[in-house]
Amino acid sequence: SITVKEKTLTELKINEPAEKTEYIEGEELITDGIEIYGYFDNGDIEEITDYEISGYNATVGVNTVKISYKELSVSYDVNVKEKQLTGIELSALPEKTEYIEGEELDLTGLEVMAVYDNGEKSVLAGDEYTVDGFGSTPGKYDISVSYNNAIAVFDVMVDALNVETLVLDSKPNKLTYELGEELNLEGINISAHYSNGNTEDISVEDCNISGFDKDTAGVQTVVIEYRNVSVCFVVNVKNIVDTAAILKVGRVYAVRGANVTVPVNIVNNSGVSQFKVDITYEKSLFSAFDIIPAEAIKDGTFTT
Repeated sequence: SITVKEKTLTELKINEPAEKTEYIEGEELITDGIEIYGYFDNGDIEEITDYEISGYNATVGVNTVKISYKELSVSYDVNVKEKQLTGIELSALPEKTEYIEGEELDLTGLEVMAVYDNGEKSVLAGDEYTVDGFGSTPGKYDISVSYNNAIAVFDVMVDALNVETLVLDSKPNKLTYELGEELNLEGINISAHYSNGNTEDISVEDCNISGFDKDTAGVQTVVIEYRNVSVCFVVNVKNIVDTAAILKVGRVYAVRGANVTVPVNIVNNSGVSQFKVDITYEKSLFSAFDIIPAEAIKDGTFTT
């Protein structure tokens, strides 16, 4: 009888190497172009396609790729280089991109991804990148996100903080003036109510004041303006002449031809300068001798 033994594989060889032997960290192994042949004890040579691959882990350095078939194996080396950052992407913008003057930048919702030359993308933690370019005054701002010299930009808009109303919380202590007195705003309290819902006490020194004239008697409206919004209150400037000092003439008894002194006193005089009093007398009965103090004597009229 004749016994036919199954042929035995004695050797594996790489007939054609893989086209790709240079990799970047994290890349998957590609075996395109490789040809593996099996050599048998009967002299047969066959191409092997159902082999197994191991040994490649995509880490930096030389990786030995092992090709196994049955009990035999063959290997070849590939070189894995460290991946390089090619840029960053803003995969999600912040939820808030419109601001009102004075608000701080809010990065809630911002997602930044690092992009590498092996095609890999990874989300960066908030403490891995820096953010610059935001200002609190009105205008458009280009916000720069930086990571390892890679930059991505997004825009935000800062609108002016508008004063919607100006409220006079308390009027000044002094609302009545006499001619010549300066405006006194002691005791006044003003608050600004803004478009963002906030309220702020405002110093009168930061406001424009108009409408008051110390040299004009009467009711006056004082206007306080802050950021193009105004509030007003009323004061009264009194003319003290109108409250008239009282002229009091003393009573004197004398015989005809005698020299007499007639005392004339001003009662309730507030001391305002340029106060005038006209004194008239009957020329057929009196002759003027002296007026104390006297500024003028004319046509029987004495002005003190």
